[in-house]
Amino acid sequence: MNSELDQRTLKQIVALVDQGIAIEVNLTRQWQKLHREYDLGVVRAKVLSLSTKDISILQRWVSETGVSGFDPSSRMCVAKTYSNEKLSTTNVLGRHVLCSPLIKPFVINNESFPANRAGLFEIDEILFRADVLVYIENLAVFMACHQYPEFIKLFRSFAEKDQCVVCVYRGDVRFSLNPARQLVDVFQGLKIGFFDFDLAGINQLGHDGFDSLVLPAWDKIDILHWPSLSRKDVFEKQLAKFEALTKQMMVHPQLGGYAGFILQKGLAVMSEVLLAKSIKLELINIQAQAKLSNG
Repeated sequence: MNSELDQRTLKQIVALVDQGIAIEVNLTRQWQKLHREYDLGVVRAKVLSLSTKDISILQRWVSETGVSGFDPSSRMCVAKTYSNEKLSTTNVLGRHVLCSPLIKPFVINNESFPANRAGLFEIDEILFRADVLVYIENLAVFMACHQYPEFIKLFRSFAEKDQCVVCVYRGDVRFSLNPARQLVDVFQGLKIGFFDFDLAGINQLGHDGFDSLVLPAWDKIDILHWPSLSRKDVFEKQLAKFEALTKQMMVHPQLGGYAGFILQKGLAVMSEVLLAKSIKLELINIQAQAKLSNG
């Protein structure tokens, strides 16, 4: 998996690693070769289904470099090998993440950072000072989540136990995606994800690294008028890419019911809507029961 890759496939791999989710790609000759030689993915007709395990393999290869000294995390190193330095997987912010302490202030080197105010921090500054990490997909939600009681009450018991809860923004074209995922990968505390309630969100196989997800409360899920909350255009756009993966997810012991519900109802409900409509939320434990301590 090195110099035989053309730039188009290399750039696609970089994008897949940035997204960090299970996904299907067109089965080109290069992907066929990668599938045969490295046992990547499952062939389904004319597409290759890549699991999070496959994405992790690609991520390790990207980080370890594989194309004559190619280091995707450095624009300068990329520029030595390719004319387009923007193939780099990270921007100039490097190992910085956009974070906001929730409920209680965050203290670094005796300096207190007020709760519910966002700032850029290095990964190491968060790593040993936070007890609970809340990974948020959408910037608008990240910036405003502290204003919504349904969200805040999910984490109040942690603060009452003097545990530090920190929200981290996933990243986008302005804030690199990689540092936030790196933080999730190495963080040893409780890791919680908050994504859109749609096919893409339920297949965020960053589930690999999370202990829990923020989802609509199951005991209220049947009484809500979902069509008025959902975006049909987004669901239809996602269906071709995620239908097969969602059907596989339906056997998941904790998320299977949600996956089937989203698919059956044709839902794509943005996390902004979940907060703005004050929909009851709960933490769904998808990993280690012992780590979830707020009851």
